[in-house]
Amino acid sequence: MADNTSNKILEQIAQGIASLNAESAPIIFADNVPVYGHVGGIITVTLAAERPHGNEIVVAPTAHLRLTPKAAKLLAESIMKAFAMGERKEASVN
Repeated sequence: MADNTSNKILEQIAQGIASLNAESAPIIFADNVPVYGHVGGIITVTLAAERPHGNEIVVAPTAHLRLTPKAAKLLAESIMKAFAMGERKEASVN
């Protein structure tokens, strides 16, 4: 019986995750990565953006990422692939 309940809970979680879509995800802007590290097997990255504050520009955090090593590697690979796509487009324009 407990196994059946566990399966129902897992199915509900899976359906909830599957029902998420790109429209509900936040957009995070960054033009700086001031902090990164590795703590207890988790990759940590802080994204930041420059923002006006009075008469000066300050760096303000926009997101704190905590990633498994696998997720961090996939993110890094995806970013490099996106760069390559941009370079190909720029090369075809010139």
